[in-house]
Amino acid sequence: MLPEESRKIFVQTVSAYAISVEDVHALDDENIRSMFTDAEFDALIARVRADLLPRLGSVREKEQDGYRADEPADEHMEHMFERFKTLKDKFGDDAEAVRIIDREIDLAKDWINDNDRVRPDRASRSLGIAGTIDKPHGTRSIFDDVDV
Repeated sequence: MLPEESRKIFVQTVSAYAISVEDVHALDDENIRSMFTDAEFDALIARVRADLLPRLGSVREKEQDGYRADEPADEHMEHMFERFKTLKDKFGDDAEAVRIIDREIDLAKDWINDNDRVRPDRASRSLGIAGTIDKPHGTRSIFDDVDV
């Protein structure tokens, strides 16, 4: 569908995102996968294995460093867990890769436990009784615009 030059640019861009773990959908999305030749996809898998997996800890730490105290820690790491799942699905047959990913999942869970903020309980509120308006604010009825 795309001209070859545009397809190659797309493949390079998607591959760069996958290597940086910003977006690893290229590893499991069939529509994205269809844009790659078999050789390009094999090269992507090899680069993810060689370049990303060894530095997965620093990627996790960078994600944790972006944490803001006004959000729950588990919600902050939700996207990282999705990426871990994609990587684990793709490299499930590689025991060393699974060990690295599982270690990072455990470290991320530990970090969540350490940064889980207990939200203070709010005092219960009671609703007052609303008064009624004795005199309407306008002269029109709500039924004035209804056709008979």
